Amino acid sequence: MLIDNILIVGNPESFHVGAHFFKAANKLGLRTEIKDVRNAFYGSRLLQSVLWRFCGRRPQRLESFGKDVVANCIAGGYSILLAIGIAPLDYHSLSRLRKEGVQTLNYLTDDPWNNAHYAPWFLRALPQYDAVFSTRNSNLADLKKIECPRISYCPFGYNRDSHSLPPDFPSDMDGPDIMFVGGADADRKKILKPLLKNGFRLALYGGYWSNFKEFSQFSCGNAHLSTLARKGQDS
Repeated sequence: MLIDNILIVGNPESFHVGAHFFKAANKLGLRTEIKDVRNAFYGSRLLQSVLWRFCGRRPQRLESFGKDVVANCIAGGYSILLAIGIAPLDYHSLSRLRKEGVQTLNYLTDDPWNNAHYAPWFLRALPQYDAVFSTRNSNLADLKKIECPRISYCPFGYNRDSHSLPPDFPSDMDGPDIMFVGGADADRKKILKPLLKNGFRLALYGGYWSNFKEFSQFSCGNAHLSTLARKGQDS
């Protein structure tokens, strides 16, 4: 099938995977658009907190966001939809897209069975995608169990436009021994704890590191890609 257009459902911020796919699609000359997943969470902060804690990490605008995406696909004549990770598209929205003849794909960047990401509404929706591309071999058997129609392993890639430094960037700057980029998931903390015990200087970029006593002094928050590139060169 000839692909000449694609609607991406993801985060358009420059350091997110959705933005990288959007740039790649443009470079390939595809007619493309990105629907910002953050719109599914706008509204009452209290309501969103309740839904997140007690309703399986459910976005408060899950249904209306899905309807917007369906309408956008139909009105824009998009034949391919690519959702990034645990995208806020429910079972009904994906079913409607398939009935309209839209090929629905998911690039599964996270482990949806991890307690940090577990969302029942998403697991119910996942088999409705025509194809799921997982960045983790360990999830392939899980995806097969829930009867996803087509499953493939597709590791993370490299974007030379975003993940490189100018040739004249100085390389003799002092910095941490190890830089880690990613949220404070339990399995990641388990890996990093022995490094702390052995005296390595860490720089931790990503969410929630400041919430843990042993890691808080190394927490650097979130950072723009250019900042991460410079810090990585310093390491």
